[in-house]
Amino acid sequence: MTAKLEDLKKLKVTELKSRLKDLGLDTRGLKVELVGRLWSALDGGLESKLKSDTKKHSPHIIISTEETEHGPLESQREYTNSSTQTDLSGPIMVPECGPWDETQQQGFMDQRTETEAKETGRGRAYYEFKEEIKYKRSKLSPVQVTKEPVKEDGKTIQIDSYNSHLHFEVEPDGAGGYPRFWDRFPLLWSGCRLTHGVQQNRVGFEVKLNELLTSQQVQHGAQPESFGLRVGWSVACSSLVLGEEYLSFAYDGRGKKISCGKEEDYGESLAVGDVVGCYVGQPLFPHVLCRSCSVRFRLEPLAGAWYPSPPGFVSLMALHDEEKIRAISTPQSKSLCEVIIMVGFPGSGKTYWAKNHIKQHPENITSC
Repeated sequence: MTAKLEDLKKLKVTELKSRLKDLGLDTRGLKVELVGRLWSALDGGLESKLKSDTKKHSPHIIISTEETEHGPLESQREYTNSSTQTDLSGPIMVPECGPWDETQQQGFMDQRTETEAKETGRGRAYYEFKEEIKYKRSKLSPVQVTKEPVKEDGKTIQIDSYNSHLHFEVEPDGAGGYPRFWDRFPLLWSGCRLTHGVQQNRVGFEVKLNELLTSQQVQHGAQPESFGLRVGWSVACSSLVLGEEYLSFAYDGRGKKISCGKEEDYGESLAVGDVVGCYVGQPLFPHVLCRSCSVRFRLEPLAGAWYPSPPGFVSLMALHDEEKIRAISTPQSKSLCEVIIMVGFPGSGKTYWAKNHIKQHPENITSC
């Protein structure tokens, strides 16, 4: 009776090799390979064929080793399997009947040839790498199905998925988000802007440091700073890396204010649950840049502020439509979008071309 796959996995390596040796199969490789090879052989009925051929035919002929110099040697080569023959010093039991029929023998040889061809040129390092990959995949969390974001109506203020980094994951309600690949690239910054900005009055908005996303690298002490967060304002055509360009102003969670890449000490460092209120007197757009953490905006029109705003400032959500300005209208469908990939040698002019292209097409949203 053919064993179940679960039963084969419980066998030890020595037992697996012994059974493979009895079937005339290769005994090299790690346990995963041995189990798969034995299961394939048993599933194909190779073991039952060997047992039936052995039990069906009797009596057996005993051939003495003294006769191996003459005719019986050819019979021995014909009826025995060289892969299982280990000792020729004693008498050898050979069935009296003929060998398998041509179909069975050809199928068995084809299987061995295919197995040996796969094993050729693969050392132990290959199988160790394969087992390591399988182990890492088993530890990964199941893939989560991404929900479609809320459709924009042109008036509702929310995170602009078209004016954010491609690796910034926007939550379905459009009020929160986090770096999409935080577990694999914990040092990767991910930025986003809101759909609307202001061009008059003294306006502010609030962002909450919602949760820290700790990766294995941070847990092992690979990086002293486990997360990063910048909150501020920027013009619509500036880089999504907040605080690194002109008219891009950021408050950094380390207790610094940053603009044009220059840092100055300001305020206090942030922790989970802190709320950052950002207020401006110029026509700019709310902007957030985060790393290994999730953030959430206060975008509910009827909800109160997390903390009272300074005197003279109003919330962005309290503005009328004529007081808000839409950055750039989003495309009606994704088929209208295009992706530009720059490829070339260092110093060949990729950055120069990209900057000129952005200046020549200010109506396009460039997430870079």
